Amino acid sequence: MTPDGRTRKPLPADRAFVVQLRADSDLGRDGISGRIEHVSSGSAALFDSVEVLLEFIRGTIGQVPQPSDVPDDIARRGK
Repeated sequence: MTPDGRTRKPLPADRAFVVQLRADSDLGRDGISGRIEHVSSGSAALFDSVEVLLEFIRGTIGQVPQPSDVPDDIARRGK
């Protein structure tokens, strides 16, 4: 539960990432750079800004089929 009483959403494995920051990254000045890896697929990228980091996350999550993206007849066969 959150402090205001709302139920927390699950943390799906297909939305897990490892972010490694370079030693000279300066978070106070938006000087962030490093490497990000999507845990379940193993795809990785280097980034040199928050925008590039988020672009990788959005692109990766957008490629992972969500349960609601699977047609009902295929979902039923999988059960």
